[in-house]
Amino acid sequence: MKKLIISIISLIITGCGTDYTSMVKDGTFNDYKSTTVGRAFDAWKQCDMGVTWEAFETDNGTNIVEYNCRIYESKKQDARNIFSTVQNNFRGDEERFDKFLLDTGCALDKIYQIQNFENCNLNSDTYLRSLATTLNMTIQFTVNLDDSFETSYIGAGMGSYEINLIEYELGSFDDYINMVMSNDTLSQNSLDRMHFLLAKYVPDQELVSELAAQNYLE
Repeated sequence: MKKLIISIISLIITGCGTDYTSMVKDGTFNDYKSTTVGRAFDAWKQCDMGVTWEAFETDNGTNIVEYNCRIYESKKQDARNIFSTVQNNFRGDEERFDKFLLDTGCALDKIYQIQNFENCNLNSDTYLRSLATTLNMTIQFTVNLDDSFETSYIGAGMGSYEINLIEYELGSFDDYINMVMSNDTLSQNSLDRMHFLLAKYVPDQELVSELAAQNYLE
């Protein structure tokens, strides 16, 4: 019985680790002392499909708190504006639009050896369907040994494919933190560039159907 009690106590102690998610959510940024990180990020109006938080430890023992935001309805008007611009510029000529996308997307990836360029699948169909597919935003915070934390990664994803927005020079950490804390939304230009980059490599089955895209965009 004594050994059993000791084992149970040991299990309880082991299971009571630091709640890194709460540490980040209850924290504040130096430039935004009027509200906590959690309140601002949970209330970000861009995330109409909800948000999730999770904490994990990397192989080298670094503690990460990850915030995920799912975007669908809140990007619809911008997506429709982009679609309208495409229609006006190419006047329904899908072949000319496909050539433009290949020349500016896949060909550029090949030149700079970006990603797995031989699998580039950018054309008018995949691009327009991507506009109507749910967009995921990921923001990671690294928790330091002194219990402070800092933004360490910001990405945009669709289905199983994700890009590092900072590496692609689509804004800085400060840009995105300011956007969330001020409850602003992504610009139409930013959304266009994200979808342009994502549509090239998202598996076809992870994009919405052509009919669903038509209903969303028109």
